[in-house]
Amino acid sequence: MAPTMTSRPSPLRARRLLRGERLADVARALRVHVTLISLIERGERSFTLCMLNRFAAYYRTPPERLQAEMDRWRTAVGLDEPGRAEPRPTPGDSAA
Repeated sequence: MAPTMTSRPSPLRARRLLRGERLADVARALRVHVTLISLIERGERSFTLCMLNRFAAYYRTPPERLQAEMDRWRTAVGLDEPGRAEPRPTPGDSAA
């Protein structure tokens, strides 16, 4: 079940918004595409160890805390198992 627009924002998105930053600001700072930041914030992609460490350094938060916050959020909004994001089907995909 995907989070709805009324769902609470992910901890990463909340941190970004509290700092008054745009996705592009974080993407530029982390040297990755804005789409990757968006997917991770929405819980549609999991952290790689490298990305977790980049986010942790950027937000000056221990990586374990960020991972735990995202895992709790993913569970609360009904996404896949904590720490794991499966690719979401796109329109036109069929179950084979």
